[in-house]
Amino acid sequence: MKAKLVTLTTLLLLVCQTPRVVAVVDQALHVQGTNLVLSWPSGGWESYMVEFRPDLQAGTAWIQLTNAYPANSTNRTTYLVPCCDLWAYAGSGSLFQNSDQPTLEMDVAASAETLILQSLWAAPANGSSDAVPLPLYPEGFDMSGLVFMEAPPGVAGTMAFASAENSDPGDVGADDRGSSEADPQARLTSGGCDCPNMAFFRVWHIPDFPAGVSNFVFDGPTFIPVDFKDYREQVDHLEVLLDGSPTDYAEYMSLYYNGATNWGMGIYFDRLPSGNYQLQLRSTVRLSEELSDDTGVRILTGPVHPIVVDNQVTFTNWNDLIWDNANFQFLAQTKNPVTDWTVDIYDAYGHWVNGGSGHTTNGLIEWTWDLLDFHGNPRDDLDYDPFFAPFITFDAGSGSAGTSVNGPQPSSSPIQRQAPLTTISYPDKGRWIVAYQDSFFETNTPDGNLFVAAMNGIVGGISLRGVPVQSLPLKFGTNYTQTERNGSWATLKAWMLDRGSRNLYYFGHGWADGIGGDVHVFSGGTAVGGMRLPNSKAFITSRNIRDEITFNKYGGARPYRFVWLDGCSTAKGSWPEAFGVNKGTNTLDFYTSTTTNPQRKRPSAFAGWNRAIGSQGWGTVRAFMLFRSEWMFEWQQNWGTKGVVAAFEDARYKTGWVDFGKLWGALCVYGYTELRMNEFNNKSDWPPQ
Repeated sequence: MKAKLVTLTTLLLLVCQTPRVVAVVDQALHVQGTNLVLSWPSGGWESYMVEFRPDLQAGTAWIQLTNAYPANSTNRTTYLVPCCDLWAYAGSGSLFQNSDQPTLEMDVAASAETLILQSLWAAPANGSSDAVPLPLYPEGFDMSGLVFMEAPPGVAGTMAFASAENSDPGDVGADDRGSSEADPQARLTSGGCDCPNMAFFRVWHIPDFPAGVSNFVFDGPTFIPVDFKDYREQVDHLEVLLDGSPTDYAEYMSLYYNGATNWGMGIYFDRLPSGNYQLQLRSTVRLSEELSDDTGVRILTGPVHPIVVDNQVTFTNWNDLIWDNANFQFLAQTKNPVTDWTVDIYDAYGHWVNGGSGHTTNGLIEWTWDLLDFHGNPRDDLDYDPFFAPFITFDAGSGSAGTSVNGPQPSSSPIQRQAPLTTISYPDKGRWIVAYQDSFFETNTPDGNLFVAAMNGIVGGISLRGVPVQSLPLKFGTNYTQTERNGSWATLKAWMLDRGSRNLYYFGHGWADGIGGDVHVFSGGTAVGGMRLPNSKAFITSRNIRDEITFNKYGGARPYRFVWLDGCSTAKGSWPEAFGVNKGTNTLDFYTSTTTNPQRKRPSAFAGWNRAIGSQGWGTVRAFMLFRSEWMFEWQQNWGTKGVVAAFEDARYKTGWVDFGKLWGALCVYGYTELRMNEFNNKSDWPPQ
């Protein structure tokens, strides 16, 4: 038996039910008595979120009318909104409520209620109001004060309702209801409300699993495709929810099937106890290419799918990492309580390493491997063995035949299942990566030279301690092609995925859930953020790191010891947890205790900023950059005594960059805050003997 990676069963039933989909077009909005009726094309399997906005004032938020709204037609889905509800949602402070304010009248050919949906949007350059579809601006409007952009990705449509003469006598228009001008909320005799003379709606297609997933019985790792509509590239974050809570046992991935690449979630159901669950998908959709705290996002949560998990073998107590340098314990639970079992271990190249066998009368399988192969050679070197793929063979027992995603199983037939991958937890010596956007400061200028000197100082300080380090200037700015920028970030990703890399310093643009970008975004002559250009791959998200490095169930985990993401707002969102560090501080006792750290995980630390930094009020560029190089100098020069927090504080004091309160009001250090420069950076350093 040869195997290199965990095999995920494809839910073929679902793949076949997932057609290729395109952007939603041809939406419509109509008045029917005292209700507004929204409609849009649908295939019958989708779900939607509908939002409403009474006016275009910058401070007016979108209001969610419904979420996870199921398509109700294989032709056109309709959604009815009572006009009384719109008045209630609008409140008293909007233009919507003020009859003295002009409505947006559209020059339409044949109808009073019309849909405006265009790919081009516009907004006042002074920021006085938000972007709207360009056709909302009347003919002859002075466009010189506007900035133009593409429609926000992922918006199924923004429907703008404006009153005009009603050409359809079958509909009751605003002008037919004379009381609206005197009393915009006048009750009609039918008990309803007069419809407003202005309103805005938008409809989101919610990324979701196909409907066929509901009530399905799962057994073992399974790939389930996701219907993203036309904005998969704008989804920054995906979470699988089980009974309303995120699970670590799922990852975003692709599967090539039937001549096409299908994107979806690989879910490791065999890491969960068998039973009934409520399955959902939660997506974070980015609304623009700007990478900053101001970048708008939408959180879209799909409908609940009841499912059944019925594993033949479960690995709920499995450890993905071999933390102990002497042995590793295999733990599993079979559905059949009485069975003989065997464990076979294969290396990353498909070669049999060793194995064991036994008998269980309660379904528990426990076997300890001494990290030796069948020749007696040690197999504890990560450089030679990137991971191990164990397989467990057991008897299914009578009555276990079924029709799960693993196919029908005859009663009492032997079953072989691959256990989760496991890997040596740390290399002999953890490598550093020092990555920075190379043209963040203009090259060959005083500021640019200070920047390069600071980055070289960090690299040099690491080298002085005899620690391997990889310097990676990341191509940034319009002097490079998109292909060059993308290739530069692909190189960083490859080094980060390398199992020898366990420490990272990054300088450049960042935000709560990502780092990277192609160019600066300026405000008042100051770079305030980054932006992605079309076809950009010059970024990494926290979800990438979580799935591919820290909690990688498919290719083996490789946790980092120290990370400083030296970019705006990198401590504000999910970055610390993505690297396996909770937003708290710990002493060494936390890690040495088997109560608080039963898996004996290596002490680690994460540093980042909880806000935007580097603009006005953050000192000179010289002090700004000297702080970075002095931090590494202090840390490595006092490598045996000084923790990372003390090194930051001494660097602040020596450079005079900012005062104590400003630094520690923005810089966050989580995890083991007393971590020394090379402490626990060798495999033999942990666990303590």
